[in-house]
Amino acid sequence: MFGHVEVECMRVLHRLTASYARGVVSVVMAVAILTAVLPASQAQAFAHTCGGPTTRTYVFGNLLNPRFPPPEWGIPAVEEGMNLWERAANVHFVPGEIASPGGDSETTITWYEGGLSDGPGGVRGYSSPPCEGGDVSLDGAETWSSSTGVPFGQPVLLKSLAAHHIGHALGLLESSDPASIMYQDGEWMQTRLSWDDIGGIQHLYGRVEGYYHLRNSNTTGVPDNSFGYYARGDRPVTGDWNADGTDTIGVYRPSNRTFYLRNLNNRGGGSVFTYGASGDRPVVGDWNGDKKDTIGVYRPSTGTFYLKNHNDGSTVYTFGFGSSEDIPLAGDWNEDGIDTIGLYRPSNRTFYLRNSNSSGVPDVTVQQGNVGDLPVVGDWNASGTDTIGLFRPSNGTYYLWNANSPGEPNLTPIYGKPASSGVTVLNPLPVAGDWDGNGTPTIGLFQY
Repeated sequence: MFGHVEVECMRVLHRLTASYARGVVSVVMAVAILTAVLPASQAQAFAHTCGGPTTRTYVFGNLLNPRFPPPEWGIPAVEEGMNLWERAANVHFVPGEIASPGGDSETTITWYEGGLSDGPGGVRGYSSPPCEGGDVSLDGAETWSSSTGVPFGQPVLLKSLAAHHIGHALGLLESSDPASIMYQDGEWMQTRLSWDDIGGIQHLYGRVEGYYHLRNSNTTGVPDNSFGYYARGDRPVTGDWNADGTDTIGVYRPSNRTFYLRNLNNRGGGSVFTYGASGDRPVVGDWNGDKKDTIGVYRPSTGTFYLKNHNDGSTVYTFGFGSSEDIPLAGDWNEDGIDTIGLYRPSNRTFYLRNSNSSGVPDVTVQQGNVGDLPVVGDWNASGTDTIGLFRPSNGTYYLWNANSPGEPNLTPIYGKPASSGVTVLNPLPVAGDWDGNGTPTIGLFQY
């Protein structure tokens, strides 16, 4: 992607930056050279210099420097920047001993001043990739903030700028995606990773978990919350497991027929329930109207649903509906407060919805979508009725309808593929839920 001169300038910059982090030399000239020769249009987050170990030790090199923000919020703000990357890929930061520059840590974070500083604004920090030390140095002349910032002014949002430079320390270069933490002309206001950031960090460090990427509105944009949960190959399930009004995540593991359900939307442990047989597909709903979602399975080999009213109880409903290719669904199709079953048949791109949890003919049949689309269900307009939706992996677009009837979609947010980079999130499955408890389900993706 880069010519010989650009690469050499990058190497010069990284060597000088790493040296400074150990208290040796200035990097001002290298930055000036790099700025002059590196075309901004060539930079993207998928461009990288080198990766590093998936577990990285870090230390703060000069906590006693008066330019360092108060440690009680300065350290957590920088660590929040690290956590953004940890939640998106197989990379983990482990705090080391507090040390001066020149220690043996993998990443030293320091504040510089004096001749190295160009004063408030301008260049606000330097960083080097893992193969050149993976160090971060921030300009002590800036005014730092833990919660707010001003574009190109003072104060600077520490979490955002730290996340940007930690991205460099992990091996990422500048991005041309304006939504990216790594954006080349960033205002240091971003506090969430873009799809470009997520794709880049996973490209370097991979992933050993399934990943949820949740958004709090049915609009085009980046995830409001990303985190790993259990293993790759799991299948997502979402629901209100404790009747608190907020939907949270879970997974179903086909290999051991086990549900893992969590009451918070973050990485962590959860309740465990084994249910079903080999080849079953998970389905979740409030089958008895008690405001609590519980588990079920659909057995494609026999076209049979098995549903439970309590996650630790016995099967309550067993009935046939559908065929071996069908994808099971659940929703309150008639606004009676009870979720009932449905199916999406990929071969004819048709939804079959039933208003009772029993065998019989569909109450609603709707054909929508293209080959390759994946179904999703939610009450997109908070009307009390769940309606259909589709996610199209080929263009990263959701198509959401406010009625279970033919017609054009009411909402078409792009989610999962940034227009600027054309990088599609790997292995996406659509999910939906009321992640923030505001009464309206919104979109998400799960990387399996």
